[in-house]
Amino acid sequence: MTPFASIPLPLQLYMPLILLTCTLVPATVLLILVVRDRGWLDGLQRSWLNHRLRHLRMRRMLSLRGIDASRYVALTPLAILRKELDICGNCTHKHVCDCAYVDGPNAVPPAVYCPNVSALDRRWLRKIH
Repeated sequence: MTPFASIPLPLQLYMPLILLTCTLVPATVLLILVVRDRGWLDGLQRSWLNHRLRHLRMRRMLSLRGIDASRYVALTPLAILRKELDICGNCTHKHVCDCAYVDGPNAVPPAVYCPNVSALDRRWLRKIH
């Protein structure tokens, strides 16, 4: 006789429901806790945007202006950060940006050609020396 056969028939009928409840309730509680705590999601998005920033010219321009890129990613609101990275990725002045990076401080000021000049001039992001 199997252990399942030793259980009375009414309980056998409810057994799948009991097992399903015992499995789904902890998973549901865990899901609710994860959804309520958005801090991990925010960190995940920022790490992805930081990775994206590494492949854009904006990272070089931030460093030229004395802004720490990791601090920029950590302190800028996510919506603004995404918008500025999209603007940089779709920019049509990449050749001027490259020349400005090579020329250094003697280059054409970013206000002339860079659509993200507001990001480059955030004083609260500057490194403290």
